[in-house]
Amino acid sequence: MNDRAGLGDALCQADAVLVLAGVTPGPGLCAPDYAANAEIAGTVLEAAAQADVGKVLLTSTAAVYGDADPGLHGFHETGDIDPTSDYGKSKAGMEHLADTLGAGRACCLRIGNVAGADQLLGPGQRDIELDVFPDGSGPRRTYLGPGMLASILAQLLQTKTPLPGRLNIGGTSPVDMRDLLHAAGMHHATRPAPAELPETVALDCSRMRALIHVPDGTGEAGEIVRDWCAVTGGKPV
Repeated sequence: MNDRAGLGDALCQADAVLVLAGVTPGPGLCAPDYAANAEIAGTVLEAAAQADVGKVLLTSTAAVYGDADPGLHGFHETGDIDPTSDYGKSKAGMEHLADTLGAGRACCLRIGNVAGADQLLGPGQRDIELDVFPDGSGPRRTYLGPGMLASILAQLLQTKTPLPGRLNIGGTSPVDMRDLLHAAGMHHATRPAPAELPETVALDCSRMRALIHVPDGTGEAGEIVRDWCAVTGGKPV
């Protein structure tokens, strides 16, 4: 990142670049430097332009949508965004920068929850307390297993179809977090969900599925947990 000319030289033979580097929320001794998210993207986009790389995939997040009601079909890439967290705001700023520096080559991937990199399964097997709603269900969220995410990224890198500037990434349907815990064999206690907690937060991934092959069932609890266990062994990464 500190050698922009060298980065440009390194990209000269590349057809595409995938940027997974960034600052995410998590425990640590220092406050996260979320400004680095735009700085990293900007550096890579400038180098990609120098090397005439045709495609740059930037990892964004579903957090850019904020706390608005996504409606029946979930958040769509063409809708408004209103991030509420500092992390979400930093990725929204990164997306804006991509419009300026990467028009025609950059695609910002708004990724939902990934099993193993989330707060539910990420810490590994343990006892947990889960918010539940009056009907006994847990929060429903768009999820994806880590192996399936790798397959999606590989397909997006290889496709010859032009990619849009924004793309939601997730399983074929939102999943109940309680079902994930059951599938993982994790004991959990329950507590009433707070009034402000949305029951369902989903991403509309129809645009992604029109571009690449995503098997049916990738949003089902059993498949997500199987994928998670295959990659991480059910342990923290």
